[in-house]
Amino acid sequence: MPGEAIPERVIPAKPRLTREQIAQRAALELPDGAYVNLGWGIPNLIADHLPKQITVYFHSENGILGMGRRAKPGEEDFDQVDAMKVPVTLIPGASFFHQADAHLMSRGGHLDVAVLGGFQVSEKGDLSNWKIPGAKGSGGIGGAMDIAAGAKTLLVCMEHTTKGGAPKIVKKCTYPLTGLACVDTIVTDLAVIDGKPEGLLLREVARGWTAEEVQALTGAPLIVIPEKYADLLDKRAFGNLGTLMKDGSPQVTPVWVDYDGKFVRINSAKGRVKDKNIRRDPRVSIAIQDPENPYRYLEIRGKVVEITENGADDHINTLSKKYLGNPVYPFRKPGEVRVTYKIEPEKVSSMG
Repeated sequence: MPGEAIPERVIPAKPRLTREQIAQRAALELPDGAYVNLGWGIPNLIADHLPKQITVYFHSENGILGMGRRAKPGEEDFDQVDAMKVPVTLIPGASFFHQADAHLMSRGGHLDVAVLGGFQVSEKGDLSNWKIPGAKGSGGIGGAMDIAAGAKTLLVCMEHTTKGGAPKIVKKCTYPLTGLACVDTIVTDLAVIDGKPEGLLLREVARGWTAEEVQALTGAPLIVIPEKYADLLDKRAFGNLGTLMKDGSPQVTPVWVDYDGKFVRINSAKGRVKDKNIRRDPRVSIAIQDPENPYRYLEIRGKVVEITENGADDHINTLSKKYLGNPVYPFRKPGEVRVTYKIEPEKVSSMG
């Protein structure tokens, strides 16, 4: 490619996700009730793959809030189009407004999520998505800078490599920048990767691929839960939760642990874990020890992003089935309130 500065890699001859499948996977990242802007390319396919159980209000800089899927033949209204000028449908309650107001929504921080395409994303979350050096034309920045800066959460959908095999996830962007440290999550045809202060956390790989193969096609180091330790998140391995007290000394609490592929969750009786410590400093660590080998453990450092009593009763029963084989937690005291702590991993280490 013209201006390509990243060395090409040998790509294994394995199936990768299609553009439609990337959009389908990205749709699972959208929260119920969110206001979401969809950019050009793969992101514009997401509205066709939204899970049926949620409602999302898609926003277009053309002046629509409440876009539905793309129009089928015979449904087209060419006064009602998305950012790529493709006719779309509307959901109940949709509204129209001036294009200037649409851009004010983007700039003013009123979008919960924006999904953009990308040419490059750096390990610091920088985004380049409007110009490839040496390519014909002046590029097309459009409203991407405003959207990248204004959205509360930014997802990027793209192929993992160029057609020639060069990584599109790099240590430092070499193409003109759209935004600095703005990308929260990358969904590619090979992986789902979260941007963290410590670097890029590999959360998921496409079927048939390994973390090592994805790393080989990535131009920046990935934080990975080592596959040989991943079993510790599934077996009856107890964890020790470390939090910081006001004076800086640690508080360690034995806990049961599960992992949903994105968040580590623990459950405790209310008051057993000092919530005031976590609310003051959400940084925590969880050391998970192999019950069959005391010298083998996995340590996950991250931050608590949610403390909730909602669903905590079901959660403790799920953990009880995992650890005790009993689908109902048997040790609950009268009047006891259960609390679930959701932890976002940021750094992983292991031993043994």
